[in-house]
Amino acid sequence: MVFVFLTDVVVCVGATHRASEEEEEADRIVALPRQPKVSFQQFSGYVTASKVDALFYWHTEATRNPFSKPPVLSLNGGYQLSLSLSLSLYIYIYIYQYIYVH
Repeated sequence: MVFVFLTDVVVCVGATHRASEEEEEADRIVALPRQPKVSFQQFSGYVTASKVDALFYWHTEATRNPFSKPPVLSLNGGYQLSLSLSLSLYIYIYIYQYIYVH
């Protein structure tokens, strides 16, 4: 009984891992039109928030020392986020990159 349960768990985890690898590959950005090739990986897609809502994401990996870089979440658009808040988020990101990344 326990062996059957553990086998089912291993099969489910393996299937989930395989599905996530396929989803990751489907979300990979290979090239952008009229843009130079880059040395880092990029992904974009949608994360399902509910049955009717999904959030768009664009993930770009860090080129140097990725484990020392903090993740940055940028929210823009929508009726709940004002223009001034959106602008201040972008300014913060550029200031952070200028001070800490360079």
